[in-house]
Amino acid sequence: MSLLCGLAQANHVKCKCPNIDARATGSTSCSASESSGICTISFNEFDDRLELTARDLLSRVGKWKEVAYSEFPANDQVNSPQSFTRKNARLLSSKDPASLIDQIMIYSLVALVDSGKMDDQAERIADVHALLRRNASVISAAFVSDGQRIEDQGVIVQMGCFEFKRDNFWAMYKASWSVAISNEQC
Repeated sequence: MSLLCGLAQANHVKCKCPNIDARATGSTSCSASESSGICTISFNEFDDRLELTARDLLSRVGKWKEVAYSEFPANDQVNSPQSFTRKNARLLSSKDPASLIDQIMIYSLVALVDSGKMDDQAERIADVHALLRRNASVISAAFVSDGQRIEDQGVIVQMGCFEFKRDNFWAMYKASWSVAISNEQC
């Protein structure tokens, strides 16, 4: 019985903002942001409206005219070929690393959109998006591969976990299949 409890506990995703003492635990992917003294943590199922608003924000402030976005159903539908599983993230990474970058960037912005503070951070979001797009192959490979960790210029990426910090703005996306699910941050 205790083995089953241990396995169930291991599947919980922990998320915490870096400066505000706010944390949450859920059984699905999380998006978290800290901005203007507010911490927001959201767990999948992300509201479609929030995802689309995050995509529109990224399209508006990004340096690219088109932002790639795929609608994936909730992670609890693991049998669905359209879930944002590690397998599907790897396929997306191998076909078009920039599309994976856009997808995880959108997921990382869901909590910011939920807080309503998105326009305050447009310049920082554009800066991070440009950095990620320039290094899309390396960053997307680290996001889907076990054993790789990138930590540079305020960006941390490892399997299933992505976070960035610019000035007083921080955002994170952690997939339910991340190696960092038991850590509060990447």
